[in-house]
Amino acid sequence: MKKCLLCNNPAVQGRSKCEKCLSYARQTQVKIRQFRKDNHLCMQCGKRPPLSTNVHCEPCRKKIRENGRKRYAKRVSTGLCIDCGKKVKEEGFSICSNCIEKRKAYNQRLETRTLRWFILERDNHQCQLCGKSCKGLHVHHILGNGKSESRLDQVIKNNTEISVTTLDNLITLCKPCHHTLTLASITPNPSLFIQLFNKLVKVKLA
Repeated sequence: MKKCLLCNNPAVQGRSKCEKCLSYARQTQVKIRQFRKDNHLCMQCGKRPPLSTNVHCEPCRKKIRENGRKRYAKRVSTGLCIDCGKKVKEEGFSICSNCIEKRKAYNQRLETRTLRWFILERDNHQCQLCGKSCKGLHVHHILGNGKSESRLDQVIKNNTEISVTTLDNLITLCKPCHHTLTLASITPNPSLFIQLFNKLVKVKLA
């Protein structure tokens, strides 16, 4: 069994140090990074102050970019994934299937955050039911997001003016109003839900 380079104890599989030495090294790295951050030093070398828009100084930034270009060229030439460096099983792809899924998930989260910001800006960061402007506003699907159809089917028949397109179907609500509307949508008596729903439609069509 491979032994640790520092203390001669059994090393972790695939590593040159034992678990205790690895833990100590991680804690040391955290302290070093925190010290450099507090003293406004480059996170890479710790010698020079970083640029105003970055955490690295100019020489380290150039070095990181050059290493990135070399790593990218090497992975492309050897047929490895340009993101993680693992072998790509699919022919004609430069990214493995796992990294493709990660990119899709990231883009979806980014689109959701952008859409949420757009809806809040459009509604002036105010609840469209009570008119309050507070923290923690929610973006609500007026005609539902496909998860609950039974109650919606009853209401959509009488409200064909508003479509289920993305922008027309989203509205800003505060947490109490959103909670009230959600509870009303699952109660046996749909009168409160229909009343609130009609109020939302009037706001959208006004």
